[in-house]
Parts: sequence; C-alpha cells; structure tokens
Amino acid sequence: MHLRGHASFKEAVLRLRTLCFVIVIFQVTDGSAKYDFLLWPNNTVPYSFSSIMRNDTADRKMVLTSMQIISRMTGNCVKFVQRTTEPDYLYITKGAHCLSYTGRTGGKQAFPVQRACLNEYGSIQHELMHTLGFYHENQRPDRDKYIQIIWSNIKPEGFNNFAIRHEMETYGLPYDYYSVTHYNPFNEFAVDKSKPTMIPNVNGTRLGQNENLSSLDVAKIHQRYKCGVAAASYFTGDDTVNENSSLKDTPRTSIALPVALGTLIPIAAAVVVALCCLRLKNHRQGHSTMRKARWRPHSFVKSGALHDLSSVHANLIMNDPALKGHVSLLEISLAKVVISNNLLGKGATGIVWRGTADGVYGHPGKVDVAVKSARKKYDTGQIRQLLQEMKVMTQAGRHLNIVNLLGVVTKGDVVLLLEYAQFGSLLMYLQSYSTEHVYNHVDENGNILPYDEDKAECIEQLLLVNDPCWAEHGLSPPFLSSKALLSFVYQISRGMEYLGTKSIIHRDLAARNVLICDRSVVKISDFGMAQVGTDDTPFDPKEALPVRWMPPEAITSRIFSHKSDVWSFGVTMWETFSLGKIPYGGSDIMRRPISEFVISLRNGLRLERPVFCPIAIYGWMSRCWGCLPDDRPDFAELTQALRLVIDGDSAETYLLLDDVYNQFNMNYLTMLEHATMDGSVSLH
Repeated sequence: MHLRGHASFKEAVLRLRTLCFVIVIFQVTDGSAKYDFLLWPNNTVPYSFSSIMRNDTADRKMVLTSMQIISRMTGNCVKFVQRTTEPDYLYITKGAHCLSYTGRTGGKQAFPVQRACLNEYGSIQHELMHTLGFYHENQRPDRDKYIQIIWSNIKPEGFNNFAIRHEMETYGLPYDYYSVTHYNPFNEFAVDKSKPTMIPNVNGTRLGQNENLSSLDVAKIHQRYKCGVAAASYFTGDDTVNENSSLKDTPRTSIALPVALGTLIPIAAAVVVALCCLRLKNHRQGHSTMRKARWRPHSFVKSGALHDLSSVHANLIMNDPALKGHVSLLEISLAKVVISNNLLGKGATGIVWRGTADGVYGHPGKVDVAVKSARKKYDTGQIRQLLQEMKVMTQAGRHLNIVNLLGVVTKGDVVLLLEYAQFGSLLMYLQSYSTEHVYNHVDENGNILPYDEDKAECIEQLLLVNDPCWAEHGLSPPFLSSKALLSFVYQISRGMEYLGTKSIIHRDLAARNVLICDRSVVKISDFGMAQVGTDDTPFDPKEALPVRWMPPEAITSRIFSHKSDVWSFGVTMWETFSLGKIPYGGSDIMRRPISEFVISLRNGLRLERPVFCPIAIYGWMSRCWGCLPDDRPDFAELTQALRLVIDGDSAETYLLLDDVYNQFNMNYLTMLEHATMDGSVSLH
C-alpha cells in the first residue's frame, strides 16, 4: 500500500482504528438497529384477551403457556405481561385464521388464533415469534443454499409465506432447519399434501418446524433484543415445558460459537476491505454518508428546494401545470412533519409511517397523518409512481369515504401526507372479531330482522364487563352487528361512486385497501394502481394482479374499467359479510392455472352467500358479478339500493358529514385556478 507521507499514514491508521471500532459495534448489534422500530419497548409485550378467550380457560392457558415457554427459554430476555395502560399491545382473540404482524405495529395489534393453532405450543410460539419481529426461517435471503422450494406444489395464496425477505436479518447464525418459525415441508399450503413444499439440499437433513424454540431461535431473540448472555445458559433440566425442544440436547457452548464466528469472521474480512478502501479517493465519502442515511428508512433528507429533486422528478412536476398547481397549494415543509417509528404498512414500492404534521389546511395545530414515501428514496420509478398516485388523489379532491391527501413534501424528498386511520385495514378489523362478537339480526333465510336496541345494549354491556379495555379506549360498540356491516359496504359504495364522478378507476378495491376510522367511518385507500379516465393499455404481464377480485375480462386482457371496479366491490362486500375470509379460499380452483379459473367464472362460479349477509344484499352482490360488464350495475345504483337498506338516520349522518368536504373542494378549485396561472397561491 502506498501512503503519501507520515501525516497521511497517521491519518490512515486513525481512520482504520475508528472503522474497526464501528465495525465491532455494528457486528455486536448485527445491524438490527435499522429495524428497532419493530421492537417492543423494554423487551416487554403487553397483551389483552378478548372476552371469548377469557371465557375459554383451555385456549387461554395454551397461549399463556406458550408465552411462558418463550420467556423461560430466553431467560426472560423477552417478557409477556398483561396490559394495564400501555398504548401498544396484543389483542388476542379467536379468528378464522392464525395471523400475526411481524414486529410491533403500534396501538391495538390484532392477534387472532384459529382452533388449529391452539393444538400445539409450537404453532402459537411460531406466531409469537412473528410478533417479536421474526420472519419464517425459510424466507432467509440465503435460504437457497440450504433448501429448495417446490413452487409447483404451493398454493398461490401461500407464495408470500415462502418468498425471500431481503430485509430479514440472519444475525451471523447458521441456517436453522428446525426453527419454530420454519415451515414443515408438508404444510397447509401444499397443493398435494402427500408431497413436500420444500426439500433440503443435503440428503438426510432433518427439516421441519420444532415444537418449541430451537437453540438458534433463542440466540436470535438474544441478538435482536440485545440481551447479551448466551442463550443456552438459561436452560435448566427443571423446565417441564421443553420436552421436545432441540435446546434440550444442545451443549451450552453451541450458541456462543456460531454467534462468535458470525461476529469475528465479518470483522476480519471488514478490516481487510478497509485497508484496501484507504486507497480510494475522498469522493467516496459522500456515497458512504448516503448509505448511512439509508439505515433509518423513516428518516428523510431535509435538503433544498424543488430543483434538488432529480431532473426526471422535477420535470414531471414542472411540466404538468395542474400537478405544479397542486404542489404549490399542498406543499408543507418537512420541518413541520414528525415521523414516528410506527410502521403502518409497506408494499413493493411504497412504505407508510405514522406521523404528525403542523400547518395542514383545515386542521389547526398538529394533526395525525400517515406519511407515505417510496421504499427506495433514490429509485426514479418508485418516485414517479408516488407522484402519479399524488396526481390521482389531487384529481379526486376530498370525500368522507376516501383517504384524503392532506399535504405533500417535494423539496428534497417526495412524501405524501394522508389521513390517518386509527383502526387500520377493514380486513384485519373484521378478522379480529369472532362470530360470537357479532350481533346477527339476519335470520337463517337471509331476512333482515329489526335492530333491537335493548338486545344490542345487553350484548355490549356483557362484553364490556368481560373485556373492560374497550371502555378504557372508548371503542364503542365492542361488537359488530349486521347493521354495522351494512354501513361499511354502503360507505364503500359511496366512496366508489364519488371516484367515478372524477373519472377515477381504482383497480385494486379489496377489504385490505379499505381503512376504518373513528365513528366507524370507512375510507377507500391505496391509489397506487388507480388511473384517471379510460386507458386501453394493458398492465405489464410481469406485474402481479389481484386475480381473486377481478372479473374474467380484466384477467384475460389486463385492462380495467369502472365495471371491473364494480366486480371488485362485489368481492369486497363478500369479504365484509364473511368477516374477512379469503375469496374462493374453500375451493381448489385457485390451485389450477388461472385460465381454468377464468373459464369457471364464465361458467357461473360465484362466491356463496355469507351467513351475515341479507339475501337482498346478496342479490346485489351477485349482480356485481355479471359475466358481461353491461350486466353489472353502476355505483350510483348500488349506493341508492344500499341506502334503502340501512337506517335513515345513518344515511343522513353521512350526508351531513359530506358538507365539510364539499366546501373544501369548492374553495380548493378556486385557489387551484389562481395557482395554475401564477403559482403564487398557497393554502398556508
């Protein structure tokens, strides 16, 4: 290595020593700090049981014992405690599926468990590991070195559970063929359950899901939650809960060795790389700074003016007079936006965080917002898509039943500030309720019975007594009713009718893309696929589409219309009245080629009427699934029909709530006209 002079040599040595120290610190944490927002504070997970779980002693005991197993096997590295006043907590209830978010999401976090999950401690621990922030072991970025996925034997709805997660940490640990988070090869997602969905690359390797935490599972928890003591040192022969645990026969040093190797080997390699890097020129430091900024996905570059965007982004705004006018009206300084570590959701190209903004028009003081940005801030395609979504939302204006755009940030980064929906997606909201929590006033023949206020009040009081946390948070009523489900679909239809008046085709309407807010107001969200006006250009064949929600003509042509949105609305209605079940989930049709699914739809395959759905509503639902687009009603007709079914007071309430949005749209259009002419008008 050639070093120019004594001063340069000393500087190089100092830089190398500093770099080694940074590498050591980074390796101790294994870089997991970039996902610290998913961790539970103080390594403690508060939980609360629903009333139905409280009343089922055996099922509740299974969950509590599973929590105890994790705490004991990790030496109380992580703890599960009954919730008192903690704002973030698990709400454990019975559901149609075993579902869990990956990591802490914030607020009341649904944790529905199915009967099948309550038969084995390992199944519950599997879901609890997700809650602690871990993906499936078979989703590791390096998994292809160890196992082979048999995609042909996996149902389409299971693909996501086997997809590689590049953001997943390995913590320098070996591949765990028998992790509690590893799928058994013969699992529920197999098309043919007699054949495996994955096989090990080395013959004779045992592969499957352990019945309790494996030794490497314990090590991962210690790494992620920074407990620092070798995981196996906490194991004692007195533990009666880990009879089948692979930890039982593991030497106490078996954890420390892979962890140490996983730490020391990268350090040694990094030192060698660092020595070579000293020969690079100083301009590389700027790129290093950029990489460091990416470790915090919720941080944003607070730089300069509009021209600080790349020329592509700037031209997209500056060359579109309407978009330029909207930006001048809605622009908010990033300094007035506080972005929390509370991840609300993420997709292939976008990511959404909870935050607050000051100076939003029509909202004095700070207001809760959902902050949406591109997943990769320097990806031109993702920024372009985000700006296109902004353009669609500004075209829509504001309405009670759509998620409204409150502000934008375009100086430096591109960020959308959206209305915050405190109860999350309608899909997860519905799935968090079991059938025992539904006041069903639809008889077995599908006739709507009168809504009995006295009976509803009795049910509400009973649930409040059994589960007082609802009252603490003012969530009333703590149950669903047929009346509430009717209100949800009526509001969705209103939102879609409004979008139709603005010539907007949503193209991805589903319960997962409908959010629920305070006072049971629902809002249509996620305009990432939406388009303004009719576009005969088909979707890219490589792009995945929501086939279960699409009509036959859209599946084959990949072209959407207002009438394809109507079909999707019918499926969304079905999801609502089935409490969030998967469309066609009980049929084997989705295991076959999509062409066969299309043929089946054209031959009359339709979803059956859910128990909670009135027969009259199912009639309209079925009309939404007319094989030809012209056979389907429009949203104006649907809204009117649904309005006649729900009670008059509710319908009148929504009309009154519309007033504030109508007034905003009138004022906004006037200001937009001036802003488009001279660019000098602002809402602020």
